[in-house]
Amino acid sequence: MKFYTDEANPHALKCLVVSNFIGLKLPAVFVEKNGDKQKNAKNPLGRIPALEIDNYNTLFEVGAICRYICSKNSKIPLISDDDQGSLVDEWMEWEQTKLSPQLAKGEDASKLLEKVDNAVKDKQFLVGEVVTLADVFVWSAIYAATKTDKASEVQKYQNIVTYVDNLAKEKNFSSAIASAKFA
Repeated sequence: MKFYTDEANPHALKCLVVSNFIGLKLPAVFVEKNGDKQKNAKNPLGRIPALEIDNYNTLFEVGAICRYICSKNSKIPLISDDDQGSLVDEWMEWEQTKLSPQLAKGEDASKLLEKVDNAVKDKQFLVGEVVTLADVFVWSAIYAATKTDKASEVQKYQNIVTYVDNLAKEKNFSSAIASAKFA
């Protein structure tokens, strides 16, 4: 397997956190966006992150990559098969279609951040009593935003600040931060 990404990529951060939980070594091959011919030969769309599974198959959607990694160790409950699984899926989809695009555009994300702030009020995790993919996805987007001009907007939400800081201290998250080359 080869994992292609660029430095400080919030989507790669998700994959690296998940691989840490699962115990799957996922060394990153750092490339420039749209600039690496080897990566583009495997993934003509030029999307990163991308996970080359074998000589014939490459995944380039972060949700698919994370679910594939999760399939390598079913003992780690980042995905749930019960009713909570739908809540995890909902948060993942919301992060990918609403939160990340809004943060990336640099537009006002206050309503979205307020939703997260309320969801983690008096709670350690978004869904249930353990880390799930919902936490990995939402945390990665917000953590990455704290490294941009969006940091001051995020800082307005104390529940989010506590949530992000607490997860960032956990070894699977902190190791992924270093691997993804976030400054």
